[in-house]
Amino acid sequence: MTTGAGLPQVALDRIARASASGVRTSLLSVPSAFSARAVGLTPIGEVMGCIVQHIGWQGWAGCGYWGNNYRQARVTTFGSYQPYVDSVRHGYDTALQRLSHEARLLGADGVIDVRITVTSLGTDNHEFVALGSAVRLGDERTGIGNLPQSLPEPFLTDLPGADVAKLMLNGWMPMCIVYGISLAIRHDDWATYAQTRSWLNTEVSGYTELTNNVRHQARQVLSAQAAGKGASGVLLNSSTMRVWEQEPSDGHRDHLAEATMFGTGVLPFPRLGVKPAPVKTLTFLPLL
Repeated sequence: MTTGAGLPQVALDRIARASASGVRTSLLSVPSAFSARAVGLTPIGEVMGCIVQHIGWQGWAGCGYWGNNYRQARVTTFGSYQPYVDSVRHGYDTALQRLSHEARLLGADGVIDVRITVTSLGTDNHEFVALGSAVRLGDERTGIGNLPQSLPEPFLTDLPGADVAKLMLNGWMPMCIVYGISLAIRHDDWATYAQTRSWLNTEVSGYTELTNNVRHQARQVLSAQAAGKGASGVLLNSSTMRVWEQEPSDGHRDHLAEATMFGTGVLPFPRLGVKPAPVKTLTFLPLL
């Protein structure tokens, strides 16, 4: 059963037990936990967002030959495979939203070292899971600067505690997890067919175009999402590619590529007593 807040009742019960027990748990390694404490982030509990989703109708691009991509890769992220992309985005978004809601119920200011996984459960069912360690901003924020005592929304980052500490010590605050997904298709024309069966070591130019096209689109989607959330930059943490083929009709073969990128959106904050970085790069190294 899912509540109006979007969390299953079993998740609410788990948070209630954690709050009542007073035992603080985390998924952080020892170096990660101590690095987080060095900048005033105290682990207060592990949190999770989860959804199992059936992805049946995934869309259809037809034969690549007739889809006007005979000699050029065509991005179908917002076209023929829109139902599939929408379902995947819903899975990621819901898992991250439920993770954030659990963190709020614990009284956390953020979640660090978030791990996002997708597991196939068979028959087109997939489990999307976001798992991380909730942290609270403490009073011992030595050397950090003008950080608020509490934040309106918990920040989310897939960076470990040591990297979060380095960011904050240099005047940057993690904000949110952002991602980009793109799906593209290209028909195997005669040039591609010949290159894949050549006796020589040669570039398969059609596949190069396909993979470059889909990565470029995924990066654009990620950048747009970061800008929409007000981030000043993104630290890219993972970039994956999946390529497969389909034969829509006899003698016609297409290749599809799916690119996914995940990262952390960051925002600068003022640090007391710290001079701004020089705008010009030194062209020599002083010896004294």
